[in-house]
Amino acid sequence: MSRRDAAGAKSAARQIHWQAPVAMLGSFLVGVCLAVGHHFFYRSRDGRVVRDQGQQAWDGRIGLGLAFLVKVFLAAAVSIACVQNLWWVLRSRPVPLAAVDSMFDLLRNAWWFTDVRVWVRGPVVVVLAAITWLIPLSAVITPSTLTVRPSPSPGERPDTMPIPGINFTKSGNFCDVEGIGRFFSASPGIKRLGLSVAVQGTVLNIPPIAPNMSYTLRFFGPAVKCPNANETVTQQINSAATGLSISPSVRPYIAFTPSRNFTADIRSALGTNAYLTTPPAFDFFSTDYARLYVVTPSSIEKQYKASECGLYNASYEVDFRFDNGIQQLNVRNFRYLNGIPYLTDVDYLTSKNKTLVELETQHISYQAIMDSLGNILVGNCMQPASAPPTGRYTQILSTALVNTKEIRRMEQMVGAHFDFWQRNFSLAEGIEELSRNITLSLFSSSVYLQSTRLIPDTNVTFRYPQNVYLYSQKYLLLAYGIAILFTLFGVIVGFLSLFANGASFSNSFSTVLRVTRDPKLLEIMHPAETSGTDPLPKHLADTMVYVKPVVVPDPVERYAGLSLKRASAAGQLENTEERLENAEERFENTEERLENTEER
Repeated sequence: MSRRDAAGAKSAARQIHWQAPVAMLGSFLVGVCLAVGHHFFYRSRDGRVVRDQGQQAWDGRIGLGLAFLVKVFLAAAVSIACVQNLWWVLRSRPVPLAAVDSMFDLLRNAWWFTDVRVWVRGPVVVVLAAITWLIPLSAVITPSTLTVRPSPSPGERPDTMPIPGINFTKSGNFCDVEGIGRFFSASPGIKRLGLSVAVQGTVLNIPPIAPNMSYTLRFFGPAVKCPNANETVTQQINSAATGLSISPSVRPYIAFTPSRNFTADIRSALGTNAYLTTPPAFDFFSTDYARLYVVTPSSIEKQYKASECGLYNASYEVDFRFDNGIQQLNVRNFRYLNGIPYLTDVDYLTSKNKTLVELETQHISYQAIMDSLGNILVGNCMQPASAPPTGRYTQILSTALVNTKEIRRMEQMVGAHFDFWQRNFSLAEGIEELSRNITLSLFSSSVYLQSTRLIPDTNVTFRYPQNVYLYSQKYLLLAYGIAILFTLFGVIVGFLSLFANGASFSNSFSTVLRVTRDPKLLEIMHPAETSGTDPLPKHLADTMVYVKPVVVPDPVERYAGLSLKRASAAGQLENTEERLENAEERFENTEERLENTEER
């Protein structure tokens, strides 16, 4: 046996080659693994902060690349299955040569889906080819399942910078003085600031250094503490009221500062002795701490209760937070320290102790805060029989302190209505909060702050808007799930076609070359038609062809592969005429060669 015959026999005996099933199944598995990897890659990015544009671009490229590879491998698996089914169709039934052309071109040119003959002769081939064309749609959907949205929580960047604190040593900004440093009263600026805080009921707006930032400051500042007055003071007040026939229902609110004659102070506060001038807003006489008394009706009928509000030095630890310029202040730690009594003046001329001078100027600045608070509170409220209460000297009815329980009780007496938001706390608690808010509001004006050149840096946290990834996994899983499901269908059909064929095929040129060696194919073609140029002749388009079983050729049937099944009558007549013409041409050529031979 010659080498050619031996190779032919080996090729004919070959069954299903491993390359096609391995490529088909391997492409499917690789595509599934890439799809799962795409899912987990996007899942790892879900909720993660987008650091910069470069990171977002690379994550997008990776996602797009994975989607492309998934499409490539899934489409490759289905295309291999489509080819196996195409050869099964050619082996199982005769097909017009034009339909064979269309089926071979379905994977390369979607226009051939319009050929009705392929739907009739090879519907499964058409479905598999359609799946191959539609799988790339998943690569359009899946990359867009990872998007970017604004993060609900901003990013944070720590830094250090000088944050000015309150400069109580510049007492001239806080109070009006007589002579050289003698305290007279709070400055107009401090009085306006205190009244603004009292009316608003909150800390004034502090201009932020940056719209979104936070920091913590620790400092010392003034604060007022309002415990209940001792029993002696309360008895003196009630005795004076009883002796003057004044009940709490007539004078529901009284506030005054003490002097050397406490009884006279009470009588003046009750309104029996008319003030020649505005009542004093500051305690110039107490030696332990400056104080004022706030008197309101007691729970006992026709009795008063009193709170003693004293000026103290206090330690503050405050968190300052700004979100888009809107402030949030949180007093983290607060503690009362020593009491602050009245200090006449600062000895600038004889004192050589700079620290002592600074302490004394701070002391006077504290007094200004207490004086501004006294200007709001000191006075009394009178309760007419059938009218809303009115304030005499006091401004308390114009402040947010009307929200306290004691002041709201006056509203209930006569049905008056104070147009303020209610808060369930006592008047003493409200005064304490008001004093802290006045101190914190000093940060709202640079007049009362230190120079940034003279203070150390403070830890600051700047916040900035940031974006995070949002992964819509249901759309990716749905897109890939549908693609994988149809691919699995195609692979199953491909393996069934492989087993039905008993061999594996490809649509390569070498395959076509080997299955078209039957000489009978030349009998239906004119020599000019062997050039393969378009269009396909009509008689060839109608020619029915099929693939003969792959068996070891015998002497009678020498060629396996593509062969003629039948042709139309017109095609047979035309082929006969063409063969006669070809024979005549060959005969004429033979005669010419003989004549030429004789002449030579």
